Amino acid sequence: MDSVNASYFKTHFGEVMGRASRRAVRITRRGRDAAVLISEEEYHQLQRRAVRPSAAESSALHRLQRLADTSPESLENLTGDPRAEAILAKHSPVTKSR
Repeated sequence: MDSVNASYFKTHFGEVMGRASRRAVRITRRGRDAAVLISEEEYHQLQRRAVRPSAAESSALHRLQRLADTSPESLENLTGDPRAEAILAKHSPVTKSR
């Protein structure tokens, strides 16, 4: 990535814009990174990637949505199962107050 300072950018705006159409240009101000100038095409690619969830994210979101759409599970179905009772005893606020 090319880097130019802000005063150079102001003075040579057209030239820096031309460079940005080929690759990203970092603009510094007082020795610190201030901005990055990128082409329109790169900007749209970044937007598409940011909006589209990854396969793992969409799968997890789909599973969560299915869980939210189903009716709640009754905890009474779990009584009699020692492992389920131990988990409930440890994590359920209802069983902790007993």
